[in-house]
Amino acid sequence: VALVISLLMAKHQGQSPGYLVLVLQAWLVQAWPPQYTEHTLNMQCWFLSCLVLYWGLFRILYRLVSGMKLSAALGTLLALFLLPWLIVFAPLVEGLDIHWYQSHIFGHTEHSIDLLVVFLKFNPLVYLHVFVAGMLLGRLRSLLSGMQGVEFAIEGFAFIGYLGLLLLFFVPQARLPAGKLSARLSVLMPLQSMILMGLAGLEGSPAPKLVRVVSSLNFLESYSYAVYVNQFICWHLWSTEQAGVLFFIFLAGFAACAVHLVQRPAESLLRKSSQMVLLLLPVVMTVLLVVLNGLLPEPIGGSGLPEFSKLGEGIADARLPIRADGLERSVLINPSLSFGPHEIVLVA
Repeated sequence: VALVISLLMAKHQGQSPGYLVLVLQAWLVQAWPPQYTEHTLNMQCWFLSCLVLYWGLFRILYRLVSGMKLSAALGTLLALFLLPWLIVFAPLVEGLDIHWYQSHIFGHTEHSIDLLVVFLKFNPLVYLHVFVAGMLLGRLRSLLSGMQGVEFAIEGFAFIGYLGLLLLFFVPQARLPAGKLSARLSVLMPLQSMILMGLAGLEGSPAPKLVRVVSSLNFLESYSYAVYVNQFICWHLWSTEQAGVLFFIFLAGFAACAVHLVQRPAESLLRKSSQMVLLLLPVVMTVLLVVLNGLLPEPIGGSGLPEFSKLGEGIADARLPIRADGLERSVLINPSLSFGPHEIVLVA
């Protein structure tokens, strides 16, 4: 439903994606090809592509993880904690700028560095280690259960983890190197793991004190997915670019309606459906999106000028793909070009 609403909004704004992008989204594989990932509808839902892969691998990974002893589980978890640091150390070893990724501007895929940045930011393979680490934490909950003194230590894990994250985010001297990419690739996973272990507690033990205090808020978990899916739909429907308290009230109300009118009825229906029906859903979604994209007209707007027009012999008017370096939205008016024997130079 959110995908259809996003398509209708995109068509209204004259920004609908191509048919291939719609097919990729219908099959939840939009995060795989980097040249399309940042041009999708409801772009924040790229992680659903990751979940499809992880669900497919779950049985295999579960057999591997469930048979691990304590030393193997801890060793593997430590290796996964260190893996994301390659994004920091690899450029340093090569003598490159660790902020190399900042040359990428959202939506651009002209250069190989653009494709690499999009791959690292969204591709499901890049986050597989996070999923495996979560399974290892579940295994450790079982292995550590009953060990003397461990339960007391686990109680403090969440506090330490939250404190560490607060220091990293609010103390400039403690900030991560290449933070915008390294944090995304989970170099903070040790602290995040401490929070998860501290809140989950050990298998067979009473829930930690903090969990018992906030347990009355557990009902909110059923609304989090609706907020995740609909947040940018609400943003585009909002009348101003300022997101104050009223916007979040609107978002919460929209998400609540989505849960009760769409999500819960769909969950109930799918539980009663056969596997064949589930496999047909992406086919139906593909047909629906393609047909809507073909039937709905694009709005007439803009200057109406063509991208290229030949005015005479040796004279042409062209729209140039030039932007100011480092700016996502920029306009360059009446540029002056110098034509050399082997290059074209932008003068002003």
